[in-house]
Order: sequence, then structure tokens, then C-alpha cells
Amino acid sequence: LIGVGNLGKAILNHDEFRTRGFNIVGIFDCDPFKIGEIVHGLEVHCTKDLKGMVADLGIEIGIITTPPERAQRAAQHLMDAGLTSILNFTTARIKVPERVHVEYVDFFHHLYALAFNHTQARY
Repeated sequence: LIGVGNLGKAILNHDEFRTRGFNIVGIFDCDPFKIGEIVHGLEVHCTKDLKGMVADLGIEIGIITTPPERAQRAAQHLMDAGLTSILNFTTARIKVPERVHVEYVDFFHHLYALAFNHTQARY
């Protein structure tokens, strides 16, 4: 997981990932004040260290929870580390080669759909 801010911490706190067999084994951030911090039992590492830790930690899927303007850089770190599956929680659309699969979690898409359906139901 890259981006140990509010959303990243909320995801780390969400037991459903582990219950469904998705263990978050490494957390990364570029904020020097966060590096070394322990969050939900995991140490925050510098994003630049990701490549050297992927094999040791058995990381197979990357999760991006950075601010949108940092999503592309986070994706590049994941790709440089050899990952080809990314779950992107930011609103940014990232550019990746065809071999890399990205899934987007867009909360606003669902809010817009609900708002539209709500207004239609009133008429």
C-alpha cells in the first residue's frame, strides 16, 4: 500500500481485507515524517525502498491511496518493482503499459449515481 494518510490508514484498519485473504504486508510513503512510524503493526517504509522489498514480502498487488497528484508516481514505483496489478483509490487516471492491470475505486462515481437516482425518484 502506497500512501499512509487517512484513507491508507482506514484501509489498513479494515479487517475485511484479511478476512477475504488479502493481507497487506507492506506500507510505503514518501513523507519523511511518516517513515519509520508503525501503523496497524506495520512499519512505514520509504516508497523508494519498495523495489527491494517486493520479493521478501511476497507483494503481488499494489494499492494506491495517495493524493491524486501523486498517483502516477506511486504507480511508477509499483511498476518499477515488477508489479502488474494495481488497485487505485485515487481519482487520478494513471498511465500504464498494457501488461499492467489497474482497477479504480471511485467513490464519487457511486455518489453521483445515488444522487441522480435520488432526484429521479422524487419526480
